Amino acid sequence: MPYKELMFGRSEIFEVINAEKEDGKVLIYVRSKQSGSNCPNCNELSSRLHSYYTRKIMDLPLAGSQTWLILHVRKFYCLNVNCIRKVFAERFSEHIVARKTVTKRVNEKFLKIASLMGGNGGVRICQLMNMPTSSSTLIRLIHQQPLEHSTVPKVLGIDDWAFKKGSRYGTIIVDLEKRKIIDLLPDRETVSVEGWLKAHPGVEIVSRDRYSNFANGVKNASPSIKHVADRWHLLKNLGDAMQKALDRNVVSLKAARQRMSYQANNEVQPQPVVRKENEISENGVIAKKFHQVKQMLLDGNSIKKIARDTGVTRITIRKWKSFDFLPPKRSPRMTNMHLYDEAVSKMLDENPRIETKEVLEKITEMGYKGSTTMCYENVRKLREGKINNTTNQLATIFWVPPKASNLFYIDRRRLSKEEKLFINTLCTESKEIKRAAKLIRQFKSMLKKKDGSMLNAWIKNAISSNVKEIKGFAKGLLSDFEAIENGVKLPWSNGPVEGLVNKLKIFKRQMYGRASFELLRKRLVNHQA
Repeated sequence: MPYKELMFGRSEIFEVINAEKEDGKVLIYVRSKQSGSNCPNCNELSSRLHSYYTRKIMDLPLAGSQTWLILHVRKFYCLNVNCIRKVFAERFSEHIVARKTVTKRVNEKFLKIASLMGGNGGVRICQLMNMPTSSSTLIRLIHQQPLEHSTVPKVLGIDDWAFKKGSRYGTIIVDLEKRKIIDLLPDRETVSVEGWLKAHPGVEIVSRDRYSNFANGVKNASPSIKHVADRWHLLKNLGDAMQKALDRNVVSLKAARQRMSYQANNEVQPQPVVRKENEISENGVIAKKFHQVKQMLLDGNSIKKIARDTGVTRITIRKWKSFDFLPPKRSPRMTNMHLYDEAVSKMLDENPRIETKEVLEKITEMGYKGSTTMCYENVRKLREGKINNTTNQLATIFWVPPKASNLFYIDRRRLSKEEKLFINTLCTESKEIKRAAKLIRQFKSMLKKKDGSMLNAWIKNAISSNVKEIKGFAKGLLSDFEAIENGVKLPWSNGPVEGLVNKLKIFKRQMYGRASFELLRKRLVNHQA
C-alpha cells in the first residue's frame, strides 16, 4: 500500500515525497497538493503564493517507531483588501490542527489517555506507545474541552465526597438509570443542591442518604420530587444503634463470653459474676475521667461544662452517660494467640525466667500471626496466673461489640454453630438485647421484601421496646418518614452512587499535586459521556 493511502486514506490534499528511518524514528516527507487555501479571518480563497516553510508534526507510531511528518507548507497573500490579515499559512483542517505539533488523531489519543490516566500516568502510557509528551500538555488538553451536558435524567442519586476527609466536601450527582456521573458540585450545601435542581428541571426521584442539607435542597427545589432514603445507610444507622446497646450492656456481653468459654471446655458453668466490670474501671487515666464525668452528671452539671472542666469530648460524655460501668477496651483485630496458650504455659513451667521476647520468637515459628503487644499481654497474664484453662478457648473476635452487632444481620442459616450459640447465650443474658435482636431481624426482613406497609408498625414496636438506642433510631425515622417509606418500597438506592464515588477517589488520587475541582469535574463527566 502506498504511504499516501496508509497515512491519509483517500485524501487528495497531500503527496508523500519520501520516507526514511533515522535514529529509530520514521520520517515521512509530505507536501501539499491544494490549489489554494482560505484565509482564517475572512474565509476568502487565495492562491497567490507568498513563501514556504517546514512543519514537523508527530503522527501515530508506525511499526512501533515514532513517526514524524515533515510537511512542506505554503503561505499565501490574502486577496481581501479589507481583511486585517495580509499573509496566512495554508490550513489542513481534516488532519492537522493549526499551531499544534501533532496530528488530529494523535491529539484525540492524548485526550483519551489524559481522561483515563491523568497527567503523570498518561505520560508513561504515551512513552510506551512511542508518542512522547508532557504531563502539562495532557492536563491542558482536558482543560480545553468544554463540559459535556447530557439530558437531565428522571432518577438522580446524590452523595458527598471528600476533597479532604473531615475538612471539605463536594457533591456527586449520578444518573441512576444509566449509572453515570452527570455533574459534580464544589460543596454539599443546601443552596448548591437546590440551585442545580432548579437549573435542571425534570427530575422526578432523588435517592440520597439522610444528610439534612441534601433533603432540604431537594425539598426547596421542587416539592413534587420523590425522596428515596438509601437502604444501606438505614441498616448502617440501625447497626450503630445496636453497637451502642451492646456497649451499654457490656456486662451481659462479658457474661455470655464467659459462659461460652466454659461450655467450650466442657466445664460446669458457674454463676455469672455480677458487675465484674467494676474491677476494670478502677484503674487508669480513662477510668478516672469516667468516674469524674459520672459524678459531675449526678451533680447536675451540663455536658458543655463537663467537657470544658475534664477535657473529655461531648460525644464521649453522651456515650458514657448511658453506661453504668466503663466498658473494657478490646481490640477488634483478629488474633490466634489463644491457640498457643498451652505451649506458652509449658515454656513458663519449664523455665520461669524465660524472656517474653524468646517466647514470641518460638510461637511465631509455630504459626502465631498476632501483634507483639498482644503476645506480651497474654504472657504477662499467664505468668500472673490470670489465665487458667485456655484449652479450646474461642477467638474473641465475636465478643467485641462492633463485630457482635454484625451477627444479628446475618441470616441464621449462614451462621456457624458457635455464632448461633453465642447469640442465644447473649439473648438469654439480656432481655433488652433479645428485644433489639428481634427488631433488627424484622427491619431487615421488611427491607428485603420491600414491604412499606410494615414500617409504621415496626416504628411503634421499636419505640415501645424501651431499648434506648433502637427507640432513638425509630424516632429519627419519623422525621424523614416519606423518604424512608419510599426507600423501603422503591427499587432505587445509592449503591451505584457509592461505586462511582470510589471511581472519583481513584481519579482524584491520580492527580495528586495537580488537581483542581474543574479538572476533576471535566475528567469524570466528559469521560462518562
